[in-house]
Amino acid sequence: MNFRFLLSFVLLLAFASTLIVFAQEAELSLYTKITNSIEKNEPEWKLDRKAIMSNQVIIRWTSGKGRSFVSVSLLSSEIEATEAFKSRLNLLMNIPETKTSKSELKGFGDACYLLKNEGAVGANIIFRKGSYTVEVFAPSVEIAKRFAQHVSDLLPTSNKSPKLTAQWHGFHHRTLSLC
Repeated sequence: MNFRFLLSFVLLLAFASTLIVFAQEAELSLYTKITNSIEKNEPEWKLDRKAIMSNQVIIRWTSGKGRSFVSVSLLSSEIEATEAFKSRLNLLMNIPETKTSKSELKGFGDACYLLKNEGAVGANIIFRKGSYTVEVFAPSVEIAKRFAQHVSDLLPTSNKSPKLTAQWHGFHHRTLSLC
């Protein structure tokens, strides 16, 4: 009886560990793809900070023009991504004592909005593509659109979660540190 329990426990741990490593590979792969694309297409912007967490990648870039942030969340389904997108959009539109304008953008994903706060420098682009939600902040609309396009171009158009597709297995090894 104790042997079966121990064996079951060990097998469960091995399975859980495999899932955790697989999930981490998805985030690391996404991080690598985003940084490679922005380093190639935006050479004046330098990687400043990063956070790679379960189901989310946050990257901060700096240049003489200011700071840009890219946040990508990997969700388990399009339904979950849609709900997260709506919730985040609602939060950004209802910041106390702030007047935020919202305009729809095309070409980034399934839903996309440009948000600007009256009297503030910079622009937010928030979009959903499949089971991903993406938020980009940059010092100008032009820069935000470029960064958002770089990320959008990397995301699959299918409704499959990246954790379930083979394309997310390969990634280049890098030393990673959190913020």
